[in-house]
Amino acid sequence: MFRYRRAVSEIVSSIILTVIVVIIGTSLITYSAYMYFTTRNTLIEHLNRVENELSQSISALIAYGSRDENRITIILVAGEYGVKILNIYINGTAINYSTQLSSYEVKVIELNALDIGIDLSQSSSQSTLSVLVLYEGGEFHVYAPII
Repeated sequence: MFRYRRAVSEIVSSIILTVIVVIIGTSLITYSAYMYFTTRNTLIEHLNRVENELSQSISALIAYGSRDENRITIILVAGEYGVKILNIYINGTAINYSTQLSSYEVKVIELNALDIGIDLSQSSSQSTLSVLVLYEGGEFHVYAPII
């Protein structure tokens, strides 16, 4: 009755087991390499983004208020790597201004002081404006004279 059944030899079973182990090992190594390189690339991208943000700078910030015209003028000069301006605050009031400046670009911003609730015509000659510029990588603060 069992005479016609053939058993699998030890050599064939060893080869099949070896092939299965090699396939599983290759799969694990491939998955591990994929996870390593994916994580590595994500970290490098994050590092480059943070480095770019920290490289941004404002070389010069000049601001003044004109009592006669009731106008505030802000002059920004970007640094070597350019800068992304996120917002500008004058005496603690946000003017909701954002822009991207390329390297060494000069930007002149003129504002009507009454638009942000400041009447420069009534200010004394010793008064100053607090101008705060927020940009990726930091902030720049100056006191602007009213002339």
